Amino acid sequence: NPGLVRPLLVAGAFVNRVDSQGTDAMLAAALQGDAQVIAALLEHGAEPSAKRAGGMSPVEAAEAAGHTEIAGILRGSGG
Repeated sequence: NPGLVRPLLVAGAFVNRVDSQGTDAMLAAALQGDAQVIAALLEHGAEPSAKRAGGMSPVEAAEAAGHTEIAGILRGSGG
């Protein structure tokens, strides 16, 4: 939800924080196809190419979930 994510990022939330299962906000947004959250994370320095849970990158996650537009956005941002 971009309405929740943006204020947290503005307040200084760590954009590349990984939870106990190896997932971060970028991977979750890629899996959900949430372009607004992806854009907010990228604006605040999130790493689009790092491998996450199970060795999957956000681009790979977006593709696996059928979100080709999101995969393109991430590729264009260095993912």
